[in-house]
Amino acid sequence: MSKDKRIVFRVDEELYDKFKKLCEQNGKSISKVLRSYMDKVVDNSS
Repeated sequence: MSKDKRIVFRVDEELYDKFKKLCEQNGKSISKVLRSYMDKVVDNSS
């Protein structure tokens, strides 16, 4: 899978803010968290 693919999530703004705060508290960027989550989803589907 090429790196230039983009996945767009439509997320409730309030939910996003909570998620962002949670990520920042744990010292992680949202993109890294989402990427590792997507990797798990892809791994489980095979």
